[in-house]
Amino acid sequence: MLSIAYLILAHRDPIHIKRLAIKLSKYADVFIHIDMNSNIDDFKSDVSHISNVYFLEKRLHCDWGGWNAVNAEIYLIETALAIKKYDRFVLLQGADYPIKSSQQIISFFTQNKNTEFIRGCCCTTSTEPYFYYKCRYYHFNFLGGGGNKLTKIISKVLNKITSIFRLKLKDGYIYDGDQKYMVYWGSAQWALTYNCSKYIVDFYKNHPHFNKWFKSSFPSDELYFPTVVMNSPYRSNTTYHGPEPEKKGLCNWRNLHYFEYPKYIRVFTKEDFQFLKKLKELYIRKVNTECSSGLLDLIDSLCK
Repeated sequence: MLSIAYLILAHRDPIHIKRLAIKLSKYADVFIHIDMNSNIDDFKSDVSHISNVYFLEKRLHCDWGGWNAVNAEIYLIETALAIKKYDRFVLLQGADYPIKSSQQIISFFTQNKNTEFIRGCCCTTSTEPYFYYKCRYYHFNFLGGGGNKLTKIISKVLNKITSIFRLKLKDGYIYDGDQKYMVYWGSAQWALTYNCSKYIVDFYKNHPHFNKWFKSSFPSDELYFPTVVMNSPYRSNTTYHGPEPEKKGLCNWRNLHYFEYPKYIRVFTKEDFQFLKKLKELYIRKVNTECSSGLLDLIDSLCK
């Protein structure tokens, strides 16, 4: 049977993370990175006895869109690679949940065994500010976002100045030795094959100068993984067989997740069940224990 490694980034709502881990562990192995600023013991209780749920020992503080999110995702892939040669590596965030049964998910990935579910468009060649700022503006992020309040305030002020005066401090390319890479942007969620996942980890380890470029980019995770894959031999195997035309709005880059993003990512509730159960996507975000428990009960009753 097809083997799946779920890679989860989490920093809050231990009750939901435990519920998610228990559900996924029935048909897949689960690897969880808990933010360094959270108490990991709150997340481990009730699931520490499950042999195929792994909590990463190496932990980072991950500011939204910061470089440490990329590092944490790489650590998750590395940890899973050391356990087993999984057929599929699926990244989830702590507010995600499957809306299809385990059989449906396994069947889907079996039928699409060579597809790299990751999407992106080229920012380097864009003339639209919405896209080109992602590869031309320098994003100040002192101390990786982990500094004190003063350093964070300074970072915000400098980023505001850069935006107001449209200071394009980069030319849109990444230079690494004699290589020149175009920059791509897309959804932060992905589901990759073993070969592509291993390629990304090897690339990360062997290209520190390339990686450095992303420390001053935002959002780093929405840029790093699409950029590596779209510059790789796996680009033609991606969701739409390579880079896509530019489309404004993160909702236009849904992959295997369904989410709504009017101003903030919407939290789904029990009232959304009839709509959600008809979707073709495999997962949803955003849900949480406080608002979504009734919804998750209904999903669980439908999707064993």
